[in-house]
Amino acid sequence: MSSQFEVYCDMESAGGGWTLVASVHENNVYGRCTEGDRWSSEQGKNNASYQGSSNWENYNTFGTPEGATSNDYKSLAYFSLPASDVMMSHVRNDIDILQASSNATLQYYTNTGFLRNYGGTLRSLFSKHFPMISILPSGVRVVSLVESFNRSQSTVRSLVPGFHSYTFDYSGSVQNYINDGGSDMFDNGNKLYYQIDGNAQVLVEYNKVYGNSGTLFPISLLAATSHPFNAMMWVENKHRTASTFTLRVKGNAGADGSGSDRTRSGSVNFGNYRLQYQSHCIYSASDPSINGVFYYISNTVAWNSVPPTSFVRSSWSSTTDNYDHSVQATGRPRSILMGYMLLSKSGGTDVSQNEITAVLRKTMEIVSTSDRYVCRIPQNASLVEPIVYLNGNDHQVLTGVPPNQRPSTTPGYIQFRPYDVKGMPSAICPAVKTADCVTRSVCVGGINSITAE
Repeated sequence: MSSQFEVYCDMESAGGGWTLVASVHENNVYGRCTEGDRWSSEQGKNNASYQGSSNWENYNTFGTPEGATSNDYKSLAYFSLPASDVMMSHVRNDIDILQASSNATLQYYTNTGFLRNYGGTLRSLFSKHFPMISILPSGVRVVSLVESFNRSQSTVRSLVPGFHSYTFDYSGSVQNYINDGGSDMFDNGNKLYYQIDGNAQVLVEYNKVYGNSGTLFPISLLAATSHPFNAMMWVENKHRTASTFTLRVKGNAGADGSGSDRTRSGSVNFGNYRLQYQSHCIYSASDPSINGVFYYISNTVAWNSVPPTSFVRSSWSSTTDNYDHSVQATGRPRSILMGYMLLSKSGGTDVSQNEITAVLRKTMEIVSTSDRYVCRIPQNASLVEPIVYLNGNDHQVLTGVPPNQRPSTTPGYIQFRPYDVKGMPSAICPAVKTADCVTRSVCVGGINSITAE
């Protein structure tokens, strides 16, 4: 750019040559995405589909250098002055800008030259490499939930005395069915399918993540070869564009017409989590019993769920030979977890309703624990750079972090674009990197995550 503009330069700290390109001024410590938060997008308010561009990415300017400690500030230098490193200073509101550096409670900088790899400006870093967009973490969530369930599977099995550990089989190199379960449990059965609206059914390969977080494909599913077999499908359906979600299990039961069968349904509550289920059991056929349990879980508080208007089964087979069962959630549900679990007893006895309820209650406990403590965001989602302190130290930084977040917070870094458990980004974590997906206490900047109704 050829135009002239006023800047503030620090020619003394860390060898000098530092230009003030922006300040983030907190005018309401109790507010987030409130009036005046130019670095936390107000454009996103009440707009669930908002994806930028934020002031971290665009060419907007505001404020003045001399007013940078009393208001948000963004200079033309933010996107027009090439640089290699960044410096950050933590100062009190309304301090004279000429005294800011010498009165900073914390001051630190990077010395790796990292910014040259991202276009030389913060605007280029955010707009081209780490844009401030939400990632609905349905795939992240379902993997975390299934992994948490797998870690607790021995506890779940203990709730079904005499649990039969069936054998999973392959079609070539693809693992997607149970042939006989080791004791003629199935004759080529337990083939799992999912379906969205009237689209084609998809045969599920075990231990493979299906789906993504997009509006047009609003689910993620993972079926694990655990004991018990556990398939979980997170229905994001953020904009409620899809009406119905179906899980279906097909095959032939090894009972070949002998024995008995029973259908059950019910509901289980665990805190704010609500679960409804439909189950079918084939038993007393001298083979291991087969008890398939379909369910969905909603939480209108933590997940902002819109539960299905109905959770209905198809006309289930009433024989012990043909095995074709499906359950459908209707009414444009949002943010629910659908699942299928296979319970079995070696002696061929019925899995009681009390045992089913105990297993599902334990499942809800696992879900609630995973929801609270487990968050997996792709490693390349953030950029982390080490810092050198001019004022302050690691201990001082940690004293400003809430005690419950200190175990997951590491001082001595700047982290760009961390994500929270809802898949919403913050822009920068000053002086720290975080392994916790509760970022609001240690990071600044972001986009509004209020869901539009």
